Amino acid sequence: AGAIGSLVGVGGGVIISPIIGAACKSLPQRVVSGTSLAAVIATGSASGYVYWSNGYVDLTSAAVIGASALLTASAGAAATHKFDCAKLRWFLGWWLYLVAVIVPAKAALEAYRQMEPQDQQQQQQQQPALCVLLALP
Repeated sequence: AGAIGSLVGVGGGVIISPIIGAACKSLPQRVVSGTSLAAVIATGSASGYVYWSNGYVDLTSAAVIGASALLTASAGAAATHKFDCAKLRWFLGWWLYLVAVIVPAKAALEAYRQMEPQDQQQQQQQQPALCVLLALP
């Protein structure tokens, strides 16, 4: 989880939580989430330092994201007590589905936007439905 998470920039919710949940089905989802978040402290700190030392961290963005996470994370953790563990696993599963669609769609959109205009026109002729989606702002 550490190497893959650091490589692609994802945390415990995407890698560690599903693995623990599948391997330890009797573990309550709250324990899975808490364990995953505690483990991410180490991987996030180590990989974050390497990215920062190589100049790959936008400190302003990191500060804004970090501050908003600090303000809202405790509310999310507290909310886990309002749901049963089956509902929490269901939510995690649907969240992963959502992210699984968004990440490649974003990559395709960026690749399309970086194409030369004549390449975009040729692409539109080959795949009109895809281009309609990618032309959205």
